[in-house]
Amino acid sequence: MENNNAIYPRIIIDNAIIDSILVNEKCIPLIKKDDDGLYYIDTFSGMDFIHKNKNSTENRLKGIHRLISEGLKIDDESIKRKYFWLQNKIFQYQNKHCLTLTD
Repeated sequence: MENNNAIYPRIIIDNAIIDSILVNEKCIPLIKKDDDGLYYIDTFSGMDFIHKNKNSTENRLKGIHRLISEGLKIDDESIKRKYFWLQNKIFQYQNKHCLTLTD
């Protein structure tokens, strides 16, 4: 399924098992429905569990922003699309957590 549907860098969850996963309350914060209607594991939600310290999270996000900036310089449009998707998810995470990154 992922080979055909995972245009973006994410782990897709098959619809056949999504209901059984969403029964587990611990999994709910990690599962998101993307703009294309597919469910995926939201690795950015996992950052909340790993980084309780706001400064640590901001430093991690700065590194990801640098990676995205480099990735957006790539000429291959299919790869560049993945970096745009990642950039969008990072911005959503920052807005949700009121994080403003400064250099």
